[in-house]
Amino acid sequence: MHHLVLLSLIFFVVAFLAGLALAGWRGFVVWRTLRRYQRTTQVSMLQVATLVSQLELRAAGVAGRASRIEGAVAQLEGSLASAKVIGGGARELWTMVRLVRAFVPTK
Repeated sequence: MHHLVLLSLIFFVVAFLAGLALAGWRGFVVWRTLRRYQRTTQVSMLQVATLVSQLELRAAGVAGRASRIEGAVAQLEGSLASAKVIGGGARELWTMVRLVRAFVPTK
């Protein structure tokens, strides 16, 4: 009977140590996975931050280009108004030339 208790105790200790070793190994695997995930996440977050800063710079450039385009449009509208005035003057001059030619005899 004494041997049966001793064998049961040995079996219990071996099973306990095997379970403890398995739990330790699983914990180690989980820890390594988490560390790898943290490194990957940190690298990805750094890449995202870099892309965001580049996009901010491009957005600032877009605002500057938009203001330049607005200035160019205003200048073109001014040029168009000047061209309309010159065109009106040319039409008026051509009308006068036709009226004068109407009174000038040809052959």
